[in-house]
Amino acid sequence: MITLVERKKCAYTWGDVDDFVTELIMQIEEGLPPEIIIGVLRGGAYPAMRLAKEFEIPIDYIGVKRYNQQVGKEPSCYYYPQINMHNKSVLVIDDIYDKGDTYAYVKEIMEESRMNVPCSINYGFLTTKRTKPEHVIGHSIPVHELHSWMVFPWEGGDFG
Repeated sequence: MITLVERKKCAYTWGDVDDFVTELIMQIEEGLPPEIIIGVLRGGAYPAMRLAKEFEIPIDYIGVKRYNQQVGKEPSCYYYPQINMHNKSVLVIDDIYDKGDTYAYVKEIMEESRMNVPCSINYGFLTTKRTKPEHVIGHSIPVHELHSWMVFPWEGGDFG
């Protein structure tokens, strides 16, 4: 069950995350399922593993971080996908779409790689705090949580 703690934090449970992944699976099944999953490290690792298992497809990762983990700093890529994406349908998955900075950066990297390797790339998120870009799938956060800091179970910490 989702709980609001310290008034500005929304802590998701593993059950919540599983519900979001199930919602993603249903959205994916409405179209053509991907042939490859790329998880954005670290938040996209768990949902990427779940989706790859569900659709029985290969998985790889892209590692993105902000300089010194400070909010507002330019992101950088520390790990690039190694999997062959040639002529494949790829789904890039992350935990949250907030301001869109990470999404824009990952999209730029993936689009650059697509120039060298033709493939179809789509994007998805467990949760979205803002209006999603067109053709992006994911759970839309309820209005009462929009201004909260989202905490996922893999982030740990004491929020009580």
